[in-house]
Amino acid sequence: ARRLKPPAGAAAMASALTGGRTGGHRLRRRLASSLVSLSLLSALLLGLGFLAVERYIEHATLGDLLEREMRYFVRAGTAPEPSELQGETLRYYRPARGGPPPPAVVWALEPGLHADIVYEDRPHYVLVRRLAPGDSAYLSYSDRALSAREQWLWLTLLAGMGFTALLGWWLSGRLAQQTLAPLDALVADLRGLDPEQRGARLPAAPHDSELAVIAEALNGHMARVDELVERERAFAASGRRLFPFKLQEVRSECTCPDKINPCKHVSAVYYLMG
Repeated sequence: ARRLKPPAGAAAMASALTGGRTGGHRLRRRLASSLVSLSLLSALLLGLGFLAVERYIEHATLGDLLEREMRYFVRAGTAPEPSELQGETLRYYRPARGGPPPPAVVWALEPGLHADIVYEDRPHYVLVRRLAPGDSAYLSYSDRALSAREQWLWLTLLAGMGFTALLGWWLSGRLAQQTLAPLDALVADLRGLDPEQRGARLPAAPHDSELAVIAEALNGHMARVDELVERERAFAASGRRLFPFKLQEVRSECTCPDKINPCKHVSAVYYLMG
């Protein structure tokens, strides 16, 4: 007897499940890439948030420090001598009281607190206060140490992201192996089925497993295929065939007024049977 080919749906489902190691590897890579990308994104957002908070706290702290120092110098009412301006951290300028003028980039600043003002090859925080017409006080603070610390923080962030990527890749591999283990078992069972053996079925998957739906669908499909094969075998054993092989074996009648046989209605039936 002729063998019936499995319907296209079963073949497609079996092909999707038994696509070889390449498909499983692709699925693992996609899962690993997604988890690593999520880990890196989380680490990046956390690091940027930490740096933003650190920058805000630094700005607020230095602003408060400069304000207090400015009040002290203004109350003192003195202008520092040139020898007193050689410090690398804090410098006070008040030209109206006979002190030396500040650098040109500082002189051009408007009143208020300014960050990242670069002169003498160093970034500075500068507080400018206008005390009277023609009398302004300038207080600058070199944040070289803070800039160096910020660079170390950036390096730490990059190193942390690299470590997070490696850890995420390792954890994603373990998670993918545990998550896809039931699917691998189902694929192994499907490959182990003998196509010549009628009645072969996949073992029942746990009811709380998502693969139970796939296993039940495959078993139902194979049951329908077995039923069709048994029907064809029964026709063959009785000497009859379910479908004719020659046009001469076909006898058709139609109640339409067409005199040609086969008419368009019978031709349509032939087409559907074919």
